[in-house]
Amino acid sequence: MKASIEKNYSDQNKPYKITSSQELDSLLGSNFILLCGSAISGGFTNNQGEKVTFLPMYDKASEMFYRNLFSHLKNGNYTEKILSRLALDLVKGRDRRRRLARKFEEFLWIIKSELDNNDLFNELLYSWFFCKDNQFLPNHMAISNLFENGRMKMCLTTNFDNAIEVASPDIEKLVHKNGFVPNFYLKEKSILKLHGDVTEGNCMATTQELELAENNESFLYLESLLKNKTVLVAGYSGYGDIDIAPHIKNARDNGTKLIWLVKPDDKPPIDMCTHWFKTDLFSLDCEKNFLLKLGEITNKEHIITKDICPNWQQRLKDWSNDVFPNLNTQKISNILDVLNWNRIRLHYVNIWENTKAGNLIDSNKNLIDFGYICLGVGIYRFALKALRKVDKNSANKLNLYSKLLHVKGFSYWRLERFNSSLNIFKNFVSLKNLDIFGKKGFRTYIEVLKDIIISSRTRKAAYKIFSNYKVSSLCKKLLSISGKSKDPAIKIVDKLIVLAIEREVGKKIDVEKYRKLFYRSRDLKLWKQAREAARLIIKINFFEGLCKINSI
Repeated sequence: MKASIEKNYSDQNKPYKITSSQELDSLLGSNFILLCGSAISGGFTNNQGEKVTFLPMYDKASEMFYRNLFSHLKNGNYTEKILSRLALDLVKGRDRRRRLARKFEEFLWIIKSELDNNDLFNELLYSWFFCKDNQFLPNHMAISNLFENGRMKMCLTTNFDNAIEVASPDIEKLVHKNGFVPNFYLKEKSILKLHGDVTEGNCMATTQELELAENNESFLYLESLLKNKTVLVAGYSGYGDIDIAPHIKNARDNGTKLIWLVKPDDKPPIDMCTHWFKTDLFSLDCEKNFLLKLGEITNKEHIITKDICPNWQQRLKDWSNDVFPNLNTQKISNILDVLNWNRIRLHYVNIWENTKAGNLIDSNKNLIDFGYICLGVGIYRFALKALRKVDKNSANKLNLYSKLLHVKGFSYWRLERFNSSLNIFKNFVSLKNLDIFGKKGFRTYIEVLKDIIISSRTRKAAYKIFSNYKVSSLCKKLLSISGKSKDPAIKIVDKLIVLAIEREVGKKIDVEKYRKLFYRSRDLKLWKQAREAARLIIKINFFEGLCKINSI
């Protein structure tokens, strides 16, 4: 009987699959809201069955960015030629999969950090997403028709581009900004741009900006706006937008009818939608693209011309030609997110080129940098060997002492010389103002204690270590430090460390905490953290944790 009740409950909460466009049309009614994402501006399938890009999504945008970087570097010095090959690997080589596994917002954050210039960053987004007059797709014209016939109340979009406004010049545009207070609940023929607008240069484009908006609950008003409304969601996955997704989920739970248009080969976000329907937003056939059918687009031929697509490739090339020559090899290396063995190679090439040119670099700095790079490839004995030659006084003068201690302590930890590691890392415990390597050292100090606690033979022994080292207060300090970080990955890692320690000393942990960290990691495409959260779930619910590991 209990199993039957649970099955019925599950069935009631499972999104309903709509099987016909007539049924969907009836469900929408005459006064719905449209929420749309990047896929409505992605492009179209031509008569030859080829997909034509209108505006680039992450795959195309990042591919052309790295292609242009390759072109800039390929005829440079030896270091630049190495970097050019790494850029090409990201385009079509062994690192392509690594590029595609990254979120667009993380990719943009790396670029923005290295440019350190908001104007240049906004110009980059402009090169990708700006549309001139008459540059819009049938999807955008369908939205324009829905505005005109009054069936659609308003449009919400996470897109930066201005294609909807070009197709619908008479609508009122509202752009979400910091401190935004909506006053448009009764307005019709309006578009709200949730993540900013490329023409105004105020796009909310990076993971750190999304997290800030989440922490400030900047989009809490969406719950009131969407309450008891019917919402059609087109071209929007729902995952990854950590600032908006929680409020969509809450709106669903509070009576909003969320009807998701899903790609033919995709699945709906079951925790966000109430209904779903498969459709192809790239198709020009009204029977395959429900948005065109809904917007009563019947004559598409006059729209599809050679000038319809913005020339974003040329604009990006012009931007690249202006910006890349002004970036040094260190910034380019960071933009490429060069992996560790290649960093060792670049390190030696850099020393060789500087020596050849007569630019003497402090040998202590070279040794510390080499030791730090060694950590990434697990050659800890080499790291320690290099650091034996470092003069501590010189390291202090170079402001590299905390980096020196971090490399030493980390190497001892990985070699399971726990006491040596603790003796080094305890230098960071009493310090109030920690630099970046001081913070890393403090975190690793707690990770060493975690490993010692886990390896204890009894819970009593584990709790003794927990008590003697005052791990509880250390964990509070760790969470306080990471709470100020702009990097969501660091916050998740620190929470996982603390939860793992608390569980080992006997504290009862609600599995829901692990689930939240797993889903958050998954949404941010932080796969390492997602796997760690799933492993912790395994200790409480084996089959659930195993399913979560297999799902990523």
